[in-house]
Amino acid sequence: MSSSSSSSSSSKRQVLESTDFSAARFVDGLLPDAAALSGVEAVRARISQQREAAQHAVGQRQRAAADSGRQTAGVTETTAAIATLHGRVTAMRGAAQRAERMVFDMTQDIKALDAAKRNVAATAAAVQQLQQLAAATARLREECEQQRLGDAATTVAAIDGLRKAVAGLRRVRAVEALARAAEAQQRAAGDVAVAAVQRAFDAQGRLVASTASVARDACRCSAAAGARARVVDWYCGEQLRAYGALFPGDAAAVEHVARRYAWLRRILRNAVDDHAHVFPDDWRMPAQITRRFTVATRNALDTAVSAGAHADAATLAAAIGETRAFEAQCDQRFAPSQHGEAAFGGLISGAFAPLVEKAVRGECVQLEQLVQRLGAQHDDMADEAGVLASGAELLYQMREALRRGAAVAAGDALADLARGLAHTLDTYAHAVLTPRLGRAVAGASSSTTAALDGLAASAAVANTADYCAAAAEQLERRLAERVDAHVSFSGSRDVLLGAATAAITTLVDCATATVAPALAALPTQHWDAVQAVGDQSAYVAQAAAAVDAAVATARHHLTAPRHFRAFSDRLAARFAERLVAAIGACRRVSEVGAEQLLLDAQALRAVLLAAPGAAPPAYARIVARGFGRAEALLKALLAPARPTALAERFLLLFPAAPRDTFRLVLRLKGLSPPDFAMYERALEGMCGGSETQADDSEEQVADTKPLVTPLEAPDAKLETQGAPEPGESAVRARLNENLRRFMGGMRLA
Repeated sequence: MSSSSSSSSSSKRQVLESTDFSAARFVDGLLPDAAALSGVEAVRARISQQREAAQHAVGQRQRAAADSGRQTAGVTETTAAIATLHGRVTAMRGAAQRAERMVFDMTQDIKALDAAKRNVAATAAAVQQLQQLAAATARLREECEQQRLGDAATTVAAIDGLRKAVAGLRRVRAVEALARAAEAQQRAAGDVAVAAVQRAFDAQGRLVASTASVARDACRCSAAAGARARVVDWYCGEQLRAYGALFPGDAAAVEHVARRYAWLRRILRNAVDDHAHVFPDDWRMPAQITRRFTVATRNALDTAVSAGAHADAATLAAAIGETRAFEAQCDQRFAPSQHGEAAFGGLISGAFAPLVEKAVRGECVQLEQLVQRLGAQHDDMADEAGVLASGAELLYQMREALRRGAAVAAGDALADLARGLAHTLDTYAHAVLTPRLGRAVAGASSSTTAALDGLAASAAVANTADYCAAAAEQLERRLAERVDAHVSFSGSRDVLLGAATAAITTLVDCATATVAPALAALPTQHWDAVQAVGDQSAYVAQAAAAVDAAVATARHHLTAPRHFRAFSDRLAARFAERLVAAIGACRRVSEVGAEQLLLDAQALRAVLLAAPGAAPPAYARIVARGFGRAEALLKALLAPARPTALAERFLLLFPAAPRDTFRLVLRLKGLSPPDFAMYERALEGMCGGSETQADDSEEQVADTKPLVTPLEAPDAKLETQGAPEPGESAVRARLNENLRRFMGGMRLA
């Protein structure tokens, strides 16, 4: 409905705004008939409202038109003002540009004036400096002619400054000529100053008292003129001029090196006490003399060494000690590092390097000769500690050689000496210790006394080898700490421990030789004729006495418990092997004879178990294993002679059924070889047809060898073989004390 009313009002507005509007038609449209006259008042009221609204709209339009006119006038005025302002700004910009050009022109003029002023000032200064340089050159010439060297030193310094100031003008010929003339005059002043210093000392290098002040001024002048090095060279040459003449021929030998240093100290006292006030302190004239002295001394010693000079170790050690002390004093007194100079250490002592090498080789040669001399001795006795006198003598000489070598050598030379010591120990083991073992074994078979002497000699070899190996280990540790971490005596220790192992083997051989007569008597008896089992046989007491004597001798002479244990282990295994061999050498053994032999074997087992004292389990196992084979063999002989019974008993005792052992049993039972086949078939039938072993020797070796105590691991934890004898602890203590004295006597540089 609202849309219809709005459309009617808009259509009426269009009619009213039409150019061909007719009021009569409009009224007729509003009041078409008589009935419509009743609403004329309402129509009039609406028309009045529309009129008022139209009047109001017209008024607003009129006011808007008036305001628009006024705004147009303001814009026009503003535009005119802007144009005026723009003109003024343009005028001001032009004035500013003109002022800027004027200021720039004025600045350029000022700069040109400043440059001209500077050039004038520089020219004036250069002219003045050239005048001063010319005047100073002339004044220096006059001062040199008049020997006014103190003033000349100041003038030379002034000329130096002036020459540097006009250095940029030397492209000008006149300036170049003047500068060269000044330089020439400076050199002439230096010559005059050097000559004045030389005149201040007499022919003996002593300062003439009346010229001391002149010499001091001359030194200042020479330093300013660049002639300081000439003065230093001349003065040092004068002070050392007599040095070469004082030490000719034999006086130049190594043993007189201390006299050289004493002579220099006297010269330095003169230089410090009498001449110190002449030379400036920064010249360090005593240090200059000392450095030239070291060069001359090094050259003299190099010449002497190359000419074949030689010195013994003591003389060389004293000379090197004096030289190193002198070099250390020079470093401490003159502090060369603070002045950018090389240190004095090694400047002179380096000349002894060839002699040090000769000394090291000489020490090694002397030790080799000592070993040869010790090897030729046959009266080498052991001391209270059980160590051979040759071993103690060798270690003492090695200690002295190392002490002398450490006093003269260092670094590679000392490492070479260490290798020489190691080689000496190797040679001693091969040339001295090993031959003693051969002589001990060779004489052991002649008599029981000789065998016991061989035991003592072999024990001394084992003790000495062990002692030398311990000394080598301590020596290696000391040298590795102070000389070279790669120094090694492991090869020497291995050789010495090998000699100790061989000594234990020789001990067992000698002990076996003492028992051999008793065991040799066993096969000679008629065991098939024994009628009843009685007390132990006669050979048992003889063997027991031999074992006890051998073990007691070994215990008394061996100082290392591990050596005694190894000896006991090997002796037990060897004795059991020899007992089995002795039984196997019998012609025929009856059952009663086997019982007697079994009783004897048990008695011998008890002897071996008691021989070393309180037997540890490992030793008891060795004895049980060795005697178990002998007892098994004898128990097999107790079986009836029937093939089945004998084979059954043999398999119980020898599960591996070794054929050779079975044949031995058959032979000992008195069976003839043609009967062996029947017994062997019975044995093979009980074994299930399997092939029996042909030889049991490998089994015996396998049973005994792993139980033998190795000597190659001296630090291994071993069980004690019984209580030591009362004097054993004291002997070990003396041995350790000897080792401490040996190592304590070494002083390494």
